[in-house]
Amino acid sequence: MAKAYLIGSTPRTGKTVLAMRFIDQQPTLAASADAIKYMLRKVVDEEQQPDLFHFGKYTSNDPASRDYSRTHLQEAIETQNRESVIVWKSIKDFIMSNIEDGMDN
Repeated sequence: MAKAYLIGSTPRTGKTVLAMRFIDQQPTLAASADAIKYMLRKVVDEEQQPDLFHFGKYTSNDPASRDYSRTHLQEAIETQNRESVIVWKSIKDFIMSNIEDGMDN
């Protein structure tokens, strides 16, 4: 039976460290949601999927952008949720593609 391990949490909580330790013990194919999101931003037109590009202002290193998310919390949450819907569909497609290619052992 095919297995997929999904590790999710808030930023900077050790998801990548955990995944790398798991891979060291049980070699497997891995990809991060951030990597998939980055790839999508390179191949998808912003005008077609603006929600995929909008959240960057909330995660910027610019203090004014970060302050915006603190004062517009509901908007930030709704924006991230819309982005997550787009990214999650691609993650599911990524998993299914690997299963179809026999990479689920």
